[in-house]
Amino acid sequence: MTKKVAVLWDERYIQGNSGYDSPFLNGKLRKAMEYMTKRGRKKGLDIYTAHFSSYKKGRLKEAYFFRKGRWSLTHNVKIDLVFDKFYFTEETKDLKYRISKEISIFNEPEFEELCKDKYRLYQRFPEKIPKTFKADIRKIENIYEKIKTEKVVVKPRFGSAGESVEIIEKKDMVKKLEGLDKKRLEAGDILLQEFKDSSSGIPSLGIKNVHDLRIILVNGKPSYSFLRIPDKGYVSNVSRGGKIKAVNLEEIPEEAIEMVEEVDKVLSCYENRIYSADLIFDADGRPWIIELNSKPGIKFADDQVTETKKCFIDDIVKTLA
Repeated sequence: MTKKVAVLWDERYIQGNSGYDSPFLNGKLRKAMEYMTKRGRKKGLDIYTAHFSSYKKGRLKEAYFFRKGRWSLTHNVKIDLVFDKFYFTEETKDLKYRISKEISIFNEPEFEELCKDKYRLYQRFPEKIPKTFKADIRKIENIYEKIKTEKVVVKPRFGSAGESVEIIEKKDMVKKLEGLDKKRLEAGDILLQEFKDSSSGIPSLGIKNVHDLRIILVNGKPSYSFLRIPDKGYVSNVSRGGKIKAVNLEEIPEEAIEMVEEVDKVLSCYENRIYSADLIFDADGRPWIIELNSKPGIKFADDQVTETKKCFIDDIVKTLA
């Protein structure tokens, strides 16, 4: 029996439902989704693409479907499962939980909430994530004593792509906090984190400078991995100028594999999960988790990355089926 899966996006990725040859704004994402649709069909899946606003009570008002080399618009599709690729906000949070009750959604909303909240993640994995505090100028002396590094990372509690992440001198913490939004500080939305210097690289991978290592997992199994190398400084996100270098799974340092296995053992309470773990290695060669991302990208890039993305998509399809 064919299972109908909706991949739901937001307006950052797809254009309006009507009057377009393809729903996607990005050609590399379109090719990735065409590949996913073809692979899904072989596993008994009909995969539909739509904006999240098209969903209502287990149906899609409008959706695109790829067949025989072209995308076509269809209406009133009854679906069995949602593969969630749309943003998490107060507006969409209720929808995600509603979908999880009405049919099924992948990832589960509770899992996405955990991944998005860097402070909750630290509380869950205090031995694997650098020491982290809510920025509170009233408790700055206590925080100052507990942070043992000369540099400090200032980051939003919620956010991605390295947005608003800064590395400052520990002695400048008070001055920095005095210049930040008081409402966000009072709400606990800004974090202070011990700085782990990754400039010694990862010798086993031939990396001699600042880095982070991303390992993408599907239900606990590493699917593919790559390094991000910053253009300058310590923030390596591609959106901030970082460069990507693919890493074969068998080349991932054993310490990193052991760490993500330990993390995933805790997260296995969530039945279906796709996420990435970003790690760095400090001067002593110890790995640290920097963050988890519940929505690793699937769009194709250069040829090297495209081949690894195909393996990732195959793993997703197997799980959806």
